Amino acid sequence: MKPMYGLLAFALLVAAVCAWEREEEVDENPKYPGKCYDARRNEGYAVGATWSRVREPCSQFTCAQGKTKGKYIIKGKGCDPVTPKKGCRIEEGNYKAKYPRCCASLSCPLK
Repeated sequence: MKPMYGLLAFALLVAAVCAWEREEEVDENPKYPGKCYDARRNEGYAVGATWSRVREPCSQFTCAQGKTKGKYIIKGKGCDPVTPKKGCRIEEGNYKAKYPRCCASLSCPLK
């Protein structure tokens, strides 16, 4: 029965670390053919590559091929703010870790 409690605690932890997600379609940049061009970083990334942005801490971006030629999709994920709840505590994320381990989480005792 103990393994079930561990699995439940893990599921609750994952649920508490909610994330935002967004997608942005970008045109191919002639300086970076065959790659996603991230204008915020002024860099090109190969399809499947992941990176982060300094001004968007604890986030991850991935390059994907768009549906039409010359189009690419930049998929982004990041942490949502954690709302305190009675009887729970907020555990700060490890800001040196990669997403999603860098996200803060809500730790609530099992009842």
